[in-house]
Amino acid sequence: RLYPPGAVPNALLLNDDVAPVVAETYDEVVFTDPSESFYSQLLRISVIPKVESSQQEHLQKVFNDNDDFLVLLEAQKVLQEEISKAKERFRVVSDELQTVSQELASAQSQQQQQQ
Repeated sequence: RLYPPGAVPNALLLNDDVAPVVAETYDEVVFTDPSESFYSQLLRISVIPKVESSQQEHLQKVFNDNDDFLVLLEAQKVLQEEISKAKERFRVVSDELQTVSQELASAQSQQQQQQ
């Protein structure tokens, strides 16, 4: 799950404390053995234009490994709780199945005795 149990995905977008996910790409062009004239033109380019992003403030954020670790521990706790609930539901269904199977077998044996 990407969202906590009971949370609506779009509801998380309304929370101002949540920083948006930033996806960055890096493109690089490599010229192997360029001609002399092309090489000299490449060397004349001194300044690469800077691209401003609307998400610039999020790029400067310093990430803390301890905070990430605590989030992972909390996620692990939630997963363990979900697994425990699922195991309990499975146990209940298995017990019910066993009870129904025994009742069915008993009913079939009684029906055979009556015939």
